[in-house]
Amino acid sequence: MIAYTGDTEWTDDVAKVARGADLLIAESYFYKKPVRWHLNYPEIAAHRDGFGARRLILTHMSREMLAHVSEVPEECAYDGLIVTV
Repeated sequence: MIAYTGDTEWTDDVAKVARGADLLIAESYFYKKPVRWHLNYPEIAAHRDGFGARRLILTHMSREMLAHVSEVPEECAYDGLIVTV
């Protein structure tokens, strides 16, 4: 099963959608800056253990987040990425 967040702030429903998924594709719009209706990396990191998805790929990243992708342990999407589960 694949789960996808789309644009969203953190809610417990994100964890519910991800629970038991083979892959969660989650937006991580900013690295630190909180932006209404978007997830940022600190929110994802704080809740990562509660997702319950086997694999996580971050996507929908702004320039700020893209500047930090080498600093995060999660997989980050890029143009041309081919995902196999």
